[in-house]
Amino acid sequence: MARRTKKALWERGYKSHCLWRGKEKLAKIRLEADAELKYVWEAAGRTGESGTLSAAKAAAEYALLLADRQLPLFDFEEPRLQATN
Repeated sequence: MARRTKKALWERGYKSHCLWRGKEKLAKIRLEADAELKYVWEAAGRTGESGTLSAAKAAAEYALLLADRQLPLFDFEEPRLQATN
């Protein structure tokens, strides 16, 4: 039988929300009084601010999606040389 991947779920906390997949924290959104906008999000090494909670959740999920698809910068294959006869 193949293992099923766990679904990521948003969990509400005191002045914050976190996106969890099992015991792994994927993203965090904080309610920030000092910020220019109301919510500050952190996900996949990126941060940002949003005016609404739904926009912050969408931005954090999008950052996770982009981080999952990003190509490595320094792992590349050497170009193959064609043999000339």
